[in-house]
This record gives sequence, C-alpha cells and structure tokens, in this order.
Amino acid sequence: MKKIMICEDDKALIKVLADMTRKNGFEVVTVEDGSSAVSKFLEKKPDLLLLDIILPGKSGFDILEEIRVKHNSKTPVIIISNLDQDNDKALAKNLGISDYIVKSDISLRTLMSKINQALSK
Repeated sequence: MKKIMICEDDKALIKVLADMTRKNGFEVVTVEDGSSAVSKFLEKKPDLLLLDIILPGKSGFDILEEIRVKHNSKTPVIIISNLDQDNDKALAKNLGISDYIVKSDISLRTLMSKINQALSK
C-alpha cells in the first residue's frame, strides 16, 4: 500500500485530504506543523508528500529544500497552497516538485489524478 504524507495546518483540509486518499487505497500520515515535518518524513518514508507552503515552525519551501538537498530525497511532492504568485511556483519547481495546486482551484478529482500521475513516474 502506497503511503501519502499530508503536511498541512488546516485541520478541516487535512480531514478532507486524508479521507479522500484513504478511500482511494492509500495509507495516510499527517503532520500539522513545519517544525516536525522533516523528521516525520524521514521516519515514515512516504511515497508522496502533499505539502502546504505556509506552516507554523518552518515553511514548506524550507521543508522541501531540506528533504531535497540535505537528504537527497526523490519522493514526489505536490504543493497545495494559497500562494498563487509566479515566483512561488518557480521556486517550488526549482526544488523539484511534481505539481503545484492553488487551494482555491482545488478539486478532489483533479488532486487524485495528480497524485496517481506523480506516483506513476
């Protein structure tokens, strides 16, 4: 069973994302703050990371940079954020994300499709 880690501080959104991914046959790990995200990522070794950018403790960009550069992880990462600026998207792309989804544009069907796509690469 593939494992997805959801790093998000919005409890309602975590519940929706966790329920959706579980219903689609994934094991789910959640973390609500940036400060414990990297250690939990290294401990749980998820097959995919859903990552918010604005988090308490440490930003999604910092988490992404740490797992990519310091820990050399190739794990697919999909950003789910309220940030819709081109420079944020460019920074995330440079850090090797699979996809970038703006929360206001999110559709669960599209997200599941993007998850399956990222995991099949």
